[in-house]
Amino acid sequence: MGIFLNLCGKNWTPADALNQIQLACRSLFLQTEDGRNILFDVGTGNFFDPKQSDRYGIEGNFELLNDLEKAGVSETDIDTIILSHLHFDHAGGLLSAYGQDPQRLLFPNAKYYVSRSHWSRACRPHFRERVSFIPNLMTLLEHSQRLVLIDDSTHPDLNFGLTFDFSNGHTLGMMLSFRIAIGTISLCFRFNTRSSMDPSACHNGI
Repeated sequence: MGIFLNLCGKNWTPADALNQIQLACRSLFLQTEDGRNILFDVGTGNFFDPKQSDRYGIEGNFELLNDLEKAGVSETDIDTIILSHLHFDHAGGLLSAYGQDPQRLLFPNAKYYVSRSHWSRACRPHFRERVSFIPNLMTLLEHSQRLVLIDDSTHPDLNFGLTFDFSNGHTLGMMLSFRIAIGTISLCFRFNTRSSMDPSACHNGI
C-alpha cells in the first residue's frame, strides 16, 4: 500500500521509510445484565511466525487476554464472539500463539458468529484477497461445531438489542456495524476506520 499511502494518505498520518503507518487492532468487550460475556473482533493475535510479524510490522504482544483478566474475565468465560470479517487483523486472535502446537482455537466455550456471505468468501477467496485470510482458521472454525452463520440484521441468539449492517466494499459480506440499543443508550462499533492517531494507543488489545 506504499504508493496509495504516499499519494492519498500523506495528509492523514506520516509513514515510515517502508510506507508503514501505526494502526490499532481494537476489540470491544460487552457484559450483559444476564451474565453473557461477548467479544466483538479479536485483533491480530500472536499466531504469525516472526518473519510474518516483521513483514506486517506487528509490534508488541497480544494483550487481549491480559486485558480481559484485568477486567476479571478469563478466556473460558467468553461465550460469544462476533466477527466483522475473517481477515487476520480482526480474527487472528482466535488462534493460539505461534509455537504452541498443535494450533487451536482460543475461547473454548464461545460460539463464533460470522456472516454467511463472508464465510463463503473466506473459504473461497479472490486471489488478491487470499493473503488476508488464515487458511487453517476456517478449518478449525468449521470443525469446532460452534460456528454460527448470520443471514439477517438480527439473530435469535443475540437478543439483547443487537443489529447488524452489511457491506461488500472492504470484503464481501462484512458486518460493518454492530448497533446495540440498551434502554435509551445506543452503541455503534465500527471497523476498518481510523480509531486513534496517538502511537501510544496503538496496541493489540481491548
